[in-house]
Amino acid sequence: MAKNFMNNEIENVMKTLKPGELVLLAGRPGSGMTALAAEMAEYLVSEERQDVVFFSLQHEKQDLTDKYFTNPDKEKIVIDDTAGISIMEVRNRCVRLSREREIHWIFIDCLPLMSGSKCCDTRVGELQEIVRELRALAIESCSVILATAPLSKHPDSRPTIRDLRDYGLKLDEEVDQVLLIWNENDFRRELNVLLDSQKI
Repeated sequence: MAKNFMNNEIENVMKTLKPGELVLLAGRPGSGMTALAAEMAEYLVSEERQDVVFFSLQHEKQDLTDKYFTNPDKEKIVIDDTAGISIMEVRNRCVRLSREREIHWIFIDCLPLMSGSKCCDTRVGELQEIVRELRALAIESCSVILATAPLSKHPDSRPTIRDLRDYGLKLDEEVDQVLLIWNENDFRRELNVLLDSQKI
């Protein structure tokens, strides 16, 4: 797989993310969120030698590694491709793994495909519960949790933080940081990745 983003771009944004934070990587469909998340994970493993857990809700493990990873280090990166995994299953899986290794980063691709406790009356309420639980897990585990969050509205316009409010989130209370990915076309993708990295 050809890399879409440069290591220095990834390194620069990694410096803004701190243990205990919940980070959303948001963008329009087809903007490369999964690819960027995979490149971040590989960068952390290869350059920082940190253990990573990658929950893939969109792709089976083999498909994910074939398309998005160049050389996944099986000793440092754990890939879980459980479809529709619940927030409780994510928590339990991370607790078990933390007994074997020091987990610094947890990736979730993608947030809307997770399931909550089913005690909420609406999908928006369920997503709010998932986000709250993810943030609590980030704090408890002292790790960075990065979840991809696709934005479906206005596909031809540059994404903004306002678009994330369609999830019904109180961003200033429930999310620590948002990364917005945007590319005008495939040729310029590398030049336009991570145009907006800011505190809410």
